Amino acid sequence: MKLYFIRHAQSENNALYERTGSENGRSDDPRLSDLGKIQAQRLAEFLYRGSDPTEKNNQGGFPITHLYCSPMYRAIATGTQISQAIGKPLRVWKDWHECGGMYLTNPITGEKDPRPGINLAQVQEWFPDLLTENYIHENGWWNRAFEEEGERDVRARRVLKELLERHGGSDDCVAVVSHAGFYVHFLVAVMGLEGLRPLWFRLNNAGISRLDFEGDEPVLVFHNFVSYLPPHLRSV
Repeated sequence: MKLYFIRHAQSENNALYERTGSENGRSDDPRLSDLGKIQAQRLAEFLYRGSDPTEKNNQGGFPITHLYCSPMYRAIATGTQISQAIGKPLRVWKDWHECGGMYLTNPITGEKDPRPGINLAQVQEWFPDLLTENYIHENGWWNRAFEEEGERDVRARRVLKELLERHGGSDDCVAVVSHAGFYVHFLVAVMGLEGLRPLWFRLNNAGISRLDFEGDEPVLVFHNFVSYLPPHLRSV
């Protein structure tokens, strides 16, 4: 199995932080920024027409067999562009969501107030081809408190276990549209780096990383590939 971990294109929250250095005014489920919409289009075109930078003979598109996304709007919107370009269905996989889950910070108390996330009616209106896999319901998909730091590694290990159960030992080429924060926890789980905290792996908006799961040891083939985007279209 090959896994392409893809970060969503720039969100309005990402653009807000880039402009102000602050999260004041952030959305609980931001849309793509104008730049993010362009990044998502370029990403989809690259996956359809481009080639894996480490392969000799992969011409005319990435050989993606399965396409998943987090249930957060920015990941769905990015994944939808990819799905339409490569002709593969986009499926929600809840556990690939960003760290913390759905929340807004109360400006008075500082508490993380839970938010429900996108609901089924909104999916049917905005993303009618999305396969929700029974993760998204009439009242949204996030029905719990803020996800604390210690819970994130547990979720990453759960995601890795399920990924291997679904696709391990196969020739599947899996692409997942997820998030920069969760990427760190997932990569820590894959590489067994829990004892090396604190650490961070930078993943740009629309950045692509590839991990191969063949034999006994996972291999990080490349990390944070964004060379398909011209410099003026890159963002963190």
